[in-house]
Amino acid sequence: MNDEKYVSDMYLAAAYLSYGAALVGIDKTETRRLKFIFSGTGLSTVYYKTVDGEVEFVNSPTMDDVERLYVAKTLMFPPAYPDSVRTIKTAIHLE
Repeated sequence: MNDEKYVSDMYLAAAYLSYGAALVGIDKTETRRLKFIFSGTGLSTVYYKTVDGEVEFVNSPTMDDVERLYVAKTLMFPPAYPDSVRTIKTAIHLE
């Protein structure tokens, strides 16, 4: 199982960062489309909303779990999310 994930969506990248994924690098091969490289080991518990509005959680989530919930628009963002967005934007502008 590969524990690295390449992500070009800055908001998904911020979600990974806020849930504890380690940013291990940035692929700058395409200057107009940076790819953030994350290691998914050690992600914290992920919270999400179900269809009926209840809050559920996933212990020991994978990066695919976070992506699936993000795409489904049911992922709850932790308090660190706004700071993670700023961190990702800073990484983009340092290019």
